[in-house]
Amino acid sequence: GGHMVIAHLCELAATSNSPEVRSYAMDTLAILITFRLSGSTISDQFVGIKSTIRPNPISPDDYLAVDPVLSGDQQLDSSTECYGQPQSTAQAELLTPLCDTVAMTDQRDTAESGLNALHVILEGAGHNLEGNAWPILISAIAALSGDSGHATALVINRSTSAWLPCGTLAFRCLKLIIDDFLDQLPSHPDPFSEETRAALLDCCASFGSSTYDVNTSLTATGMLWTIADQDPTPSSLDRVLSKLALLASDNRAEVRNCSVNTLFSCVVGLGHRFTAEQWRICLGGTLFGVLDRVS
Repeated sequence: GGHMVIAHLCELAATSNSPEVRSYAMDTLAILITFRLSGSTISDQFVGIKSTIRPNPISPDDYLAVDPVLSGDQQLDSSTECYGQPQSTAQAELLTPLCDTVAMTDQRDTAESGLNALHVILEGAGHNLEGNAWPILISAIAALSGDSGHATALVINRSTSAWLPCGTLAFRCLKLIIDDFLDQLPSHPDPFSEETRAALLDCCASFGSSTYDVNTSLTATGMLWTIADQDPTPSSLDRVLSKLALLASDNRAEVRNCSVNTLFSCVVGLGHRFTAEQWRICLGGTLFGVLDRVS
């Protein structure tokens, strides 16, 4: 039942003609998903009270309402949930409808509300997120970076100034992940560690390439160094150096200079961890390649 409500709220947020309904749906999604991910109770007065989603909903209020089970002897059926209990459904399935809506909507107010919802979820339940949920969430944030080279740009052009508020909100979410959750992201041998790191580095690079605001791009470039310093594994370092080399050919001088400086800082600070093959690629491909492009 819960997933049906979430899916319908996402549909309302994406397709309703009413801005009020779209905003209302997203705000409710933030509360509902955070509650389910955190496994906490809404308030003490509801502890242990069992409730059921209202059947045959007609209005948005019906979709959001939960009715208490009045009889203490009444048995819960398959559509009844006990609020205050951790949910058994996969986090990825819980987050996917919201993240897909945020990534693919062409409504700016829906994207803004969705990013606010993701920020609420991160603040309220980010510490409970598991491996398979992180790449989905991070990819949704990257879709609103404003990078004209992002895959979603082929469908929706979000590099215009009209989408700037969305880019600002998306970057706020990325910064929260880097500042508060970097150490608890999946790491080896978690099967989702590689996918999560790749999504995070792609997200930072997307904001580095975004032309919304040069200060955002500079900060995102610095985040690549933060990730490399926190996770100096060969695969992570290879990806970081590749992203920095790409940003070193940006059209903006400030971004180029920052990227080149960060690239050399990574090599100097973490070079002792490089394998012989990494040094060969770094010198022959990355560094000389950057010098060729900037010269």
